[in-house]
Amino acid sequence: LQTITLNGPISATGNIELWYTVKLNTGANNITATKSSGPVINLNSTVSDQTVASTATLNVQNGSTLTVNSGTGDSIRVGTATLTDAEARGAFITETGATVDLENDFEVVNVNSTVTMNGANWFVRDDWDNSGGGTVDPGTSTVTLDGVDATAPNAVDTGGQPFYNLTVNNTATDDNIVFTPDAIDINGTLTLTDGELELNTNDPNLTLGGNVTIAATNPTITFGSGTITFDGNGVITDNKVMTWTAPATVSAPSGSASYSQGTALTFSNLTIGTSATNGIWNTKGFSLTATTFAIN
Repeated sequence: LQTITLNGPISATGNIELWYTVKLNTGANNITATKSSGPVINLNSTVSDQTVASTATLNVQNGSTLTVNSGTGDSIRVGTATLTDAEARGAFITETGATVDLENDFEVVNVNSTVTMNGANWFVRDDWDNSGGGTVDPGTSTVTLDGVDATAPNAVDTGGQPFYNLTVNNTATDDNIVFTPDAIDINGTLTLTDGELELNTNDPNLTLGGNVTIAATNPTITFGSGTITFDGNGVITDNKVMTWTAPATVSAPSGSASYSQGTALTFSNLTIGTSATNGIWNTKGFSLTATTFAIN
């Protein structure tokens, strides 16, 4: 049997290990998995004598919800690092309209693993770990980092793969989000509601392709020496009125980009355009301040 379709709610206590294709069918046909420690859902088994070179696939379809509750470790692990690449790749597909709610880590551990997110809504309370370097296609999905009880910083390792929409609403005791040196590329919107982005740890480069909204009270960005590039048409609404101290560049492959902000905006180092691309910044009558300012 190569494909299993689940048409009713599934509740499991313990590990769920998949070697073939499982489809979570349309509608209120949800999986809830609970275990005291992870990984709760393994896409490809870690059994050492497995020799079937198949891709275990979990497909969460439109209208269905996957909820994984675990005390420690991974909520979902895609791929297996202990087997050969062909045996360990794993695939995770979420369709538009699906919801994934993970209490702990999401981990991709194999370079041949694939994650296809389409337009699904993801909620991750702990780490986003693509240290295995798998391929992540964000589609038009939204990932919300919504830690509520972490006592250590949440870690994000993109593996060089992009997000579409990223929301940070981390209300945990330690509400910091720490990134590895891999570049952070957000093709859609960045929304900061609560928590702190630690860009001064590992100094990753950040590329923003759409709107940026920063709430007035709780969120914080701690800038490092990594660069910030605005490469799309976006509106920055910085209600916190911070000073953006990282080197920032406005550029667009198509030749122009338009940016505006709903409040006063301050940069320590802002460049409009590069030698290869033009850049446009539209302040729409609002205050724009830069200690070092260059127009190319």
